Amino acid sequence: MSADLGGNLGFDDALPTLSVAAIGDAIKVVTQDADTIGNNTDTASASFAAAFLGAVTPSYGADGAGSTVISGYTLSVTAPGENSGLTSQGEAITLSKVGNDIVGTTATHGDVFMISVNAAGTVTLTQYQQIDHLPESLDTTNNNAHIDLANGLVTLSATATVTDGDNDQATSTVSADLGGNLGFDDALPTAISPASAVVANGAGAAVSFDLDIDGILTNNYGADGGTVIFPTSLEGTASGLTSNGVSIVYDVSADGHTLTGLAGATSVFVITLNPATASYSVEMNGTVDSITTVDFNGGGYDFVGGNGAWAGFNTAANDDSKDLLLTPIESGVSSGTLNTNANEGGVSGGNSVGSGEKMRLDFVVDLTGNPPNGSYSSPSTHLFEGHYTTNGASAKFTGISSQSAARFAAFDDPDGNVKVGDGVQDSVTAVALSYNGETKLVTFAEISTTTTNVTVGGHVFTVHFVDGAAPGTQYEAVIGSILQNTSIATYTANGYNSLEIGYESGDTFKLGDFGAAASTNSPVSFDLPVSVVDGDNDTAAGTIGITLSPTGQTIQNHSSDLAGDSHLYTSTLAAPHIIGSDFNDTLNGDSGNNVLYGGAGNDTINGNAGNDLLIGGAGQDTMTGGTGADTFKLDGLDIKDLIADYSGAQGDKIDLSSLFETGPGANIGDFVKYDSASHTLSVDANGTTGGANFVDVAVLQNAPVAGTISLIYDDTAHTQHTATI
Repeated sequence: MSADLGGNLGFDDALPTLSVAAIGDAIKVVTQDADTIGNNTDTASASFAAAFLGAVTPSYGADGAGSTVISGYTLSVTAPGENSGLTSQGEAITLSKVGNDIVGTTATHGDVFMISVNAAGTVTLTQYQQIDHLPESLDTTNNNAHIDLANGLVTLSATATVTDGDNDQATSTVSADLGGNLGFDDALPTAISPASAVVANGAGAAVSFDLDIDGILTNNYGADGGTVIFPTSLEGTASGLTSNGVSIVYDVSADGHTLTGLAGATSVFVITLNPATASYSVEMNGTVDSITTVDFNGGGYDFVGGNGAWAGFNTAANDDSKDLLLTPIESGVSSGTLNTNANEGGVSGGNSVGSGEKMRLDFVVDLTGNPPNGSYSSPSTHLFEGHYTTNGASAKFTGISSQSAARFAAFDDPDGNVKVGDGVQDSVTAVALSYNGETKLVTFAEISTTTTNVTVGGHVFTVHFVDGAAPGTQYEAVIGSILQNTSIATYTANGYNSLEIGYESGDTFKLGDFGAAASTNSPVSFDLPVSVVDGDNDTAAGTIGITLSPTGQTIQNHSSDLAGDSHLYTSTLAAPHIIGSDFNDTLNGDSGNNVLYGGAGNDTINGNAGNDLLIGGAGQDTMTGGTGADTFKLDGLDIKDLIADYSGAQGDKIDLSSLFETGPGANIGDFVKYDSASHTLSVDANGTTGGANFVDVAVLQNAPVAGTISLIYDDTAHTQHTATI
């Protein structure tokens, strides 16, 4: 018996298999908005071949290894015409498949980007136009300078084929969601360096200056386009300047291109930004008061007095110094003693100001004498040459355990005698309250005679303008709810010569840290922040520095001089102030008080004699003040100027107000440092924010010692400060 086993015996093949893992976001394909300006495009590519191959795990079986091949790369969009979640110039970008590519398009502006893939698995992103990015001010949760394509929109797919040793095959699809792999970097705007403005302090025609030192703004905007504006935070803020004693407040136009300085309803100056021509103009319609701020406690003054008939602050020399005389008032007459020291004090017993007591502040020239013991009688043992006019004189209140109230009355005093208390009352028109790092100005024009609550530094004060000697025409100010360490400044329409601060109610108080503001014919300098705002609202900063030369003095303006012109400029009696050119200039002052601005170029600026203001400008400048109390104004963080002869003993100062602003209560040491070994002055523009990032801004060639360098800087409330480092 037999059987044919053909058909009974068989052999099964060991077929290959494969498994496919997910593809992650490690591969990045990123384009840049900045490279799409005009007709330009930006492209970026990356190969996904290795990632796709690595995602496949083959099992060849008993036949042994053959090969694994990835082929047939293709792109797909989840839904044709689907909104990508991205925008360009405010319009939604939709996704469609065109041929083998995915194209992102807007309704009006056309193609914005295209995604393509070749046979080898290389994905290319081509960007034609800007992609909108949220500014950090609207979204602080993300890095808005970079934005990715969202997940679930575009897929890259291919076929994986596994072949074993005897050519059996298995296939599967490999795919990657390209969300997270494809991204777009923002073209962030860059800061501008405006030319400083030097104009005459008085009504005159508008004068134009460059908004950026290279005369071009498009290279600051980037691909998104943009403009330059005054920030809205300036609207309604006090400038720290006055005109005829009236505080100047900023008014910003709706488009942000025009800033008007208003003293009440009167326009003092108008500054207009013209981004289309990369310029700005300054038009003076009035005069800004030239004020010297006097700090009696820290400005080189000597304190005289103690527990005697009077006290004061003066200088040893007969130098026409602006001094301060303090005298007591009891029950409305000059009487009692001044029980005080250099820091604080009061009237008679208790070393404070209490019921029925006032302290009178007389602003006098060249105060001399020695206070006797016993009660004050006028004329006393003090002598002075006359009164000077001040406005905004201030005092700090201390010695208060709860709250206090005080009354402020101002007077215009006749010269020609050494008596005090014989002045004619002047009407108080405004007070400025400073507490806990904030200052707020309150005017009679705003609140009239209504008792008004005013919040300053988180505390509520009361301000009430009440009748003075002539009811209905002369007013005094009563300030209530005064706390420890509150400073109060007093203003009239045109300034005053003496000020009486009296007890009203509540706790007794001590007075100290006195300050005054005296009129001069010196230049007035102030700075204004501006913002570069691009098409998707990213911002970059800039600062316009403005100097007003003394009224009636002519300015030599060489800003339009050409390369072949002479660049040696010298002050004259007829035209003492100079604006340099865009080239390397030499500016020489004379024996007067000159304003010398180098402009662009690496300039040499010599003040010579006089109290000069030297403004370097955009180049790397060498500044020599000469004799006198000179101010060296630095304009750029990326410039290392050379200051040849800084002298604290002569009253020199270095003005850094164009470089940074401090916040309330900030430590100046977080913004400025001086290296006494290298004689280098450095600035960190944002202080402690973002860590220490100091950049060198000047070398002080004559190597002054630390602790003798006087600085000028601004805070965010546009108040100017001085400090010594």
